[in-house]
Amino acid sequence: MGERSQRRGIKSKMAKTLRCQPTYISQILYGSANLSLEQAETLNGFLEHAKDESDFFLLLVQHDRAGSKRLKAYFEEKIEECLKSRLKLTTRLGGTNELTELEKSKYYSSWRYAALHIGVTVPALQTREALSHFFKLPLPVVTETLTFLVSCGLIEEREGRFKAVIEFVRLGNESHNIIKHHTNWRTQAIDSLDREEISDLHYSGVLSVSEKDAIVLKNKFLEFIAENASLVQKSNSETVYAMCLDLFQLKR
Repeated sequence: MGERSQRRGIKSKMAKTLRCQPTYISQILYGSANLSLEQAETLNGFLEHAKDESDFFLLLVQHDRAGSKRLKAYFEEKIEECLKSRLKLTTRLGGTNELTELEKSKYYSSWRYAALHIGVTVPALQTREALSHFFKLPLPVVTETLTFLVSCGLIEEREGRFKAVIEFVRLGNESHNIIKHHTNWRTQAIDSLDREEISDLHYSGVLSVSEKDAIVLKNKFLEFIAENASLVQKSNSETVYAMCLDLFQLKR
């Protein structure tokens, strides 16, 4: 009863926003009537849609209002492009391209470049010795890694201490470095099983789901990553974690 009452309340507010009768909103929801583009734009504000959500909503309305099969097919193609774009992580978080292709090849050749890059965001890890001890890396290796990161402009050195200038470097699925990047951190995840701490989390499972729900799961993971990106950015830098999320079909 509560949910039904809440739905009626929302429909009433939508009708008031559009200056129409609630029955008209019901007709739209059940597919017997269509919004005008002007009404859709008004509802974008009412529903507090982000820009990409607003664009997608307008595409849906234009598809429903299309008067020919050819025009409907056109908007179906646009809708499909939007959905595929939403499944790309760099679309959700924004891509960064501070490194040249040559620099990226070296940055993603080993886990230590990204590890030390993020490591220096922690005040207690801003010296060569501290990084060497924390990551159990020889001092010469740490020095070589830091020298490269400084040369790329990702970090800077001041009075023997290193600080991040640019904290995030992201890759798209189309990059030839993406496989190496994922491999680096999954190898580290496997190594971490031998020294698992209470704060660690390892989960593995085999799922039997529909194709549709597999896409829903991927979307939920992407939403989780995007929603928590701001939490990570605001969090005090005290230690360094690696995060790997895997969801993939076993068909070969």
